[in-house]
Amino acid sequence: MDNNINATPMFSVPLYTNSISVLENEISFIKKLPYQRMVSDNGDYTVSYNILNEKKLTRLRFELEENIKCFADQIYSIDETVDWHITTSWCNKHGIGDWGHSHYHKNSLFSGVFYFDVPENSGDLVMENHSPMLPFPPTIEFKHKDYNIFNSRVWSVKPVNNLLVLFPSFLRHYVKKNESDSDRYSVAFNVFFRGSIGEREASIKI
Repeated sequence: MDNNINATPMFSVPLYTNSISVLENEISFIKKLPYQRMVSDNGDYTVSYNILNEKKLTRLRFELEENIKCFADQIYSIDETVDWHITTSWCNKHGIGDWGHSHYHKNSLFSGVFYFDVPENSGDLVMENHSPMLPFPPTIEFKHKDYNIFNSRVWSVKPVNNLLVLFPSFLRHYVKKNESDSDRYSVAFNVFFRGSIGEREASIKI
């Protein structure tokens, strides 16, 4: 076997994670916001879709925006001619037995979730392969000795307190059932850009 073999993850979809701080007064404020049951009846979320616009969450929003800039710059290497803007933000509360159905986020480029009160066994975040043809057509199913970034159709993230996850908004994902004995809280948000991109007839300013 040639020891110079190398595998390149071409056209891969990045999943960004980092640990950021959250203050007790921010946690208390978010938990006291008005909530409503989801139409899907599998969790609750805040009535407001702009909770990060609240003055009491200014510091948290800044922390998230700094990581969004890092995601765009260091992972995607996008030139700093545009600004990244959190368009919508809300808090998810999953009680005992609640879960999140498979979905993607519309009218958004990046999406994120920040976990700040996550009991053990309260449900992993599961990312689904964005292409039904990768790594093989759905009509072909091999047995694998182990799973990695080249052969997996799903990728799980175990939520822990203070974990931030960023990903492209087209990536389908779902949340497993909360099997703990406590509520599970996370802040979710969507991101779009402001500025000018393109040249000549392909230029656009938003």
